[in-house]
Amino acid sequence: MKKLFGFFILVFLLECGQRNVAAVEQTGLGVDIRTYDNETVMVMTGHTYYSSVPLVFTPRETEGISYSISTDGGMSWGAFVPMDKENITIYPDDNTSQTGRWLIKFKKESEEGEIYSDICDVCFDTASPVVELTDPEKISGWLCEDENVTLAVSDNTGISRIIARCADKTIGELQEKEGEIATECKLLIPLKYTGKKTNTVETVCYDLAGNSSVLTFEYLYDDKSPTVSVNGIREGDIYASSVNVMLEADDGDDDAFISYVLERKTKDEIITKAANDLVGKVNIDISEDGRYTLTVSSYDRAKNRSEELTRRFCIDTTSPQLFVRGVPESADIRQNVRIALDVEDESYEDTKVNIILKRTALGKTDIIPIEPYKTQGIPDSREVYINSDGEYDLTLSATDGAGNSRSVSKTFRIDTNAPDISISGISEGVATSSKPVVRFCAGEMFYDSTIMTSILEKKEKGGSRLISKEDHVMKAANDHVDVVVGSEGEYTLTCIAADRSGNQAKKSISFTVDYTPPVITGMSDIDSSYFKTFSLPKKIKELVSDSTNVVANAYVNDVPFRDGDNIVREGKYVLTILAKDEADNESEGSAVFIVDHTAPQIVLEGFDKNGNIPKGSRIRVGLFDETDRLLSVRFDGDDIPLSGGFADFPVVDYGSHCLSVKAEDDAGNVTDTDIHTECYMSSIFPGPVIKTENLISKTDESGDEEGDVDPLGLMVGTLSVLSGSFGFVYRTFLRD
Repeated sequence: MKKLFGFFILVFLLECGQRNVAAVEQTGLGVDIRTYDNETVMVMTGHTYYSSVPLVFTPRETEGISYSISTDGGMSWGAFVPMDKENITIYPDDNTSQTGRWLIKFKKESEEGEIYSDICDVCFDTASPVVELTDPEKISGWLCEDENVTLAVSDNTGISRIIARCADKTIGELQEKEGEIATECKLLIPLKYTGKKTNTVETVCYDLAGNSSVLTFEYLYDDKSPTVSVNGIREGDIYASSVNVMLEADDGDDDAFISYVLERKTKDEIITKAANDLVGKVNIDISEDGRYTLTVSSYDRAKNRSEELTRRFCIDTTSPQLFVRGVPESADIRQNVRIALDVEDESYEDTKVNIILKRTALGKTDIIPIEPYKTQGIPDSREVYINSDGEYDLTLSATDGAGNSRSVSKTFRIDTNAPDISISGISEGVATSSKPVVRFCAGEMFYDSTIMTSILEKKEKGGSRLISKEDHVMKAANDHVDVVVGSEGEYTLTCIAADRSGNQAKKSISFTVDYTPPVITGMSDIDSSYFKTFSLPKKIKELVSDSTNVVANAYVNDVPFRDGDNIVREGKYVLTILAKDEADNESEGSAVFIVDHTAPQIVLEGFDKNGNIPKGSRIRVGLFDETDRLLSVRFDGDDIPLSGGFADFPVVDYGSHCLSVKAEDDAGNVTDTDIHTECYMSSIFPGPVIKTENLISKTDESGDEEGDVDPLGLMVGTLSVLSGSFGFVYRTFLRD
């Protein structure tokens, strides 16, 4: 059990990564083993402990201790030698053991007998492992793709661990396997692109005794191709003199090499020149006539190769021959023309021909685009067709393969069209409220003799009347004639233009001048008026008048109001009519009116809650709305005088009475009702009465919130409803 517990302790310490090796508790003589740093180690029976530092062996007993040593792996042992001090030290540089391996055991003699310690198996090793690359030629240059190198490690005692790191990452590792001791091994290390050109790999090798060796090496990685440029010439260009072509390769950190092939083609032969492995910048001078093809590429030390560039160009010294036929020089032509262009140049296929045709019209010069072309090395004839008026300047030029140019020019004039009349300032059929300035001009090729005539007529009953007529000679493209119309009316303006060729054009425009806004009528009849229901007295368009067509809209309280719409809901309203004629003259009319279809509301004072009258009380009759008018008040058939819109009188007779009330409001609503009541003797005056619609109720002095329903008051309200205009509901109130 003690051995098992000691083994667990040993495993725990090994897992924690410490050099301390947990000791297995011995059944015999115990021995402590330490380094000079006083670090405890454990040498297990049957397992060799490897060390590069001296070890101190101290038996746990102090009396009668002796020891014996074997340096041949336990095949023979020396005699037990008594210890003259409490411990013994064995050094790695002691040459007693050729292999560095020591076996030592201790014995204790006492009266009880002899006890032995476990055999301590120790192997000393101070030599570091030998590390080298077996294939260093793989990293002697640049890498352009992933590569593997082999690391060879040897150690006389045994190899514990090998680890290789690059860019803070582990790229290779080899660990000792339990029970296996290797004195030689190889580790394959992958070399990859890390994002850097230069990469450092560090390998550390450990042997079983803790000695280590470090091998550091670098490798250059380049997976990007170089670039190559060609300067001094452009693809497809033709040069009339010698050219200097500069070739340049670039690879950033590494050297780049240039290769090129230059081919020159003439009518009789093809000559090729090639060069390889050129470093840096390369200049090529080319001066002989011919059609050239230059092919260039580059590569770096990692064997990355650029894309191949090809440039085609020509050098030539022969000038072409040009002829222009079909139009005389400085001619004035009154028809469309066809011009023949002939180009002859037999030197090369790539002779370019350019045609520049300039047209001047209305003071503006434009270049008519004509695509350039090539003669293909044979006489070439083309035709240009011109079907537009103007002054023309035709230039025919040709550039052959050498860049030599020749040009021929012709000038002429074409005028086949009449002037083009344009009128601005107003549009056809438009009505305007602003004083119009009508401008017309004529587009024409030649202005010095073009005549413009303006004729202004005003429409009247029975026909039109001539207002003005004026002639104007154009001098420039921006010349124009302005006609100003100041008074109202319907007008027709006719413009005539004639050029010096006798071509004539005519154009007319009709318009209306209107300064008067639309007139809105009928608003005074509506303003400040009362209505039981409201609708427009006429259609909206009948309320607005103008000499031109009018667009009119009505709004009530800013809400659109259409013909036939009817307002029934009581309230105060604002009617607005907006009108706009064809000349954009605008008018606005508004009126405020009130819709009221509720009959006047009678307010009675002096009645009790049952609608009866205590003798000696005064009856006061009034109206709830002060704007309503009380027409008459009769009590038992007698007229009661009215004062300040009220009737006030006493009741002195017992019995049944009839109160007749008639009233009206500004909307024409009428209240005409009879109220029947009883007069009685009472010493208690009823409490205060509050008003509710069509009900008479009271609040007792005790604070009761709900009063009794008054049947008579309800009946009075009903009678009032029946007698009111249109039968609309109004309210009757009783006050104390």
